[in-house]
Amino acid sequence: MNDKAFPNGTVCDGLEYDWTEDVREYHLPRGLGFKVGGHGDEQVLVIQVHYSDVSRFDESFRDRTGVKITFTRERTPKLAGLISLGAYGVIPPGHLVNIESQCVVHLPEDTTLRIASYMVHTHDLGLVVTDYRVRDGVWTEIGQRCPQLPKELVPTDVTLQDGDIVVLRCLFYNDRDHEVKIGMTHQDEMCITRLLYYDENGHFLPSFDCDTLSPSDYATRTSR
Repeated sequence: MNDKAFPNGTVCDGLEYDWTEDVREYHLPRGLGFKVGGHGDEQVLVIQVHYSDVSRFDESFRDRTGVKITFTRERTPKLAGLISLGAYGVIPPGHLVNIESQCVVHLPEDTTLRIASYMVHTHDLGLVVTDYRVRDGVWTEIGQRCPQLPKELVPTDVTLQDGDIVVLRCLFYNDRDHEVKIGMTHQDEMCITRLLYYDENGHFLPSFDCDTLSPSDYATRTSR
């Protein structure tokens, strides 16, 4: 796979939910829901499944993987969204490395988002993932978690306003004899956080893009 296909910096997308098989079921807070259908761009709900082992897949194998979804035609009091943050870089062999990205939050005037929970994700080399909000030079921790624990949404309570900076920082230790890059396969690494949010005023704000503040290929600090 061509490394140039993955631009360096921060990534935001339209992901609405993420789950792995070792995680407890998750229920949104009461009165909170995702918007699908109606008037707007959110017309299609796509379910994607990632497999770590497909050796059993043949013509006789039946896969019953799925997701149970509860829906209502009545608008919930508050509508949720999920911001997906990612950082890219390379982890040299035998090194302890911080890889991070920073993005500016762009919101309508007088809008406040409340982060209700967060989820972190790396592969085998990840030690700690930490997210921060930077407002007027003051750093506030959104959440910190070992990515080797079950991948689940963890409650938090931090607000975001227009102009805030969100920092994603992943700490890795590469005990292998070759460098490992951030990429899309299990042989690569990942540095990802999902932030589940809602507008305190009940308005619908779909997932939005973030502008990276890091012009370099990747921001790292390394030590042996």
